[in-house]
Amino acid sequence: MFKRLIFGTVATAAISVAAVAYTVVKNRRNSKKDNAEVDDEIHFVEISDETEKVQEPEYSDEAKEVASVYPYLDLAFIASLLAKDDEFNKEYPEDTLVNVAHKASFKDADGAKSFVDIMDPAGYECAVSENEVVAKRQFFTEPGAIISDVLNVANQAKALEGSYIDYTINA
Repeated sequence: MFKRLIFGTVATAAISVAAVAYTVVKNRRNSKKDNAEVDDEIHFVEISDETEKVQEPEYSDEAKEVASVYPYLDLAFIASLLAKDDEFNKEYPEDTLVNVAHKASFKDADGAKSFVDIMDPAGYECAVSENEVVAKRQFFTEPGAIISDVLNVANQAKALEGSYIDYTINA
């Protein structure tokens, strides 16, 4: 009997606490509606990004395959160069003698010297001015030869932590 009395008292107390809590919450909500300046609730506001998200460009399988051979070059550079293949083949038909000059820049003289040490034995004439190198080579064209030459030189410059600046072609 004593247990029932304690259980009844505890149950009544729990119900009373729940009723008081409900009343307090209800009164707060009603007072918030009446008084718009008081706001204790957390409101989540969804902010939409109205700017267009920049989507990574899709590169051709050919560009990705070439990138696997020239790991120091980025896909954008490779793709832009591959897009010029038809132009090069039309402007410089097979067996045209061309002079290709490449310009690369390096952080220090050691980088420039290392680049020259690699390019000279490969048949390039190199001129160094401070930390910039111009490497020139003359060859007869065949399909893809100009692109291959640019890719090789640019990759070598990047491998030595330099910057490949540009190339010029003269026939």
